[in-house]
Amino acid sequence: MISVHPEFVRAALQARYDEVVSLWGKDASIALWEQALDMLCDVGELDESPSYYVDNYLVNGDFIHREEQSDDEWYAFGEYPAMLYDDKYACLRFYL
Repeated sequence: MISVHPEFVRAALQARYDEVVSLWGKDASIALWEQALDMLCDVGELDESPSYYVDNYLVNGDFIHREEQSDDEWYAFGEYPAMLYDDKYACLRFYL
């Protein structure tokens, strides 16, 4: 097994994001990227390449917009929490 410094992993994930965000990024995925990056780095050990995680986040992430939800739908995320969220967007899931 090869061990690398956590900052190396963070930099690799950020580099891939910077490379493809103009192709696949949308308002929600861009707004929540810092949270996604922190979550990925907190996992501790990633089994796949940076492109696997970043591409899945940008392409396959299940994002919703606050303005497209009723109050009841939006506040239901207190019961079924989103992986990532802010006051405008939520990411219900992406594959880790």
